[in-house]
Amino acid sequence: MDSSQTELSPATTTLKLVSISPTAGATLSVDTVLSADLEYTVQDFEPSRFKILAQFDTDRSGRTTDGTFKAYPVLKSAAGKVHFCFPMTHVWSRPEVTRPFVVRFYLNRELGEKGRSVVIARTQALAFAATQ
Repeated sequence: MDSSQTELSPATTTLKLVSISPTAGATLSVDTVLSADLEYTVQDFEPSRFKILAQFDTDRSGRTTDGTFKAYPVLKSAAGKVHFCFPMTHVWSRPEVTRPFVVRFYLNRELGEKGRSVVIARTQALAFAATQ
């Protein structure tokens, strides 16, 4: 294979929120599904080692949660786009999740241990009001 056919690793790792529906600031209900389009690049990419997560602020300093959601997209290439849907039912009834809801999307690298990962890129925080 010549060098023109070799996929180069990106120089940096990035995660960019392209769009989200409903838009930030909207009022959410228990039935709302956040629908986000994200673009990413991963330096030193390894297949099946990277995933995108949604994390919500909690009343515990510096702690976030995804509630009961576990179906995160695993990245298959060093750069690309992901369409990601997060049903609010997974965090709605959790008493530690703050209101208004504050969510960030994370790009995580899986560590060797099952279920353990580290954040390597993130989006800015987005806030949403909540119905009663």
